[in-house]
Amino acid sequence: MNDLLDEMSPKPAKPIRFLWWVALIWGVFFAIGYLFRHMHWPYGNTLKIISAGGFIAYAFSCFLLTKPRRIAVIACTLAGAVWISYVLWGVFFNDGHPVNFVGLMLQLISFAIFFLLDFGILFLVKKTRQKRH
Repeated sequence: MNDLLDEMSPKPAKPIRFLWWVALIWGVFFAIGYLFRHMHWPYGNTLKIISAGGFIAYAFSCFLLTKPRRIAVIACTLAGAVWISYVLWGVFFNDGHPVNFVGLMLQLISFAIFFLLDFGILFLVKKTRQKRH
């Protein structure tokens, strides 16, 4: 008769982690967009809006899929919420500063596209890790 402790228990699946280098890449693109805007070069706002959408999408998808939630994930998600509220405030109450309605639509479209990509990839990684173990 075998005891329960004689059997090898399977290792738990590795959890999804928040990768700093992904957030840093989006932050670098945001900083380059800010530099372009400051130097009055073209497409500075566009680069800022798209990179902010990518950063917020990555932070929000990690917020939904990681357990337990670390301080970094919560802080990045809150930073994204502050940026979205700043953009909304600028569109509706500040005559289009930092962006107008077109910029808001670009923000929402870039967020939707990057969120579907990030969430899909992280969800598939999580499911394959659970299936493997």
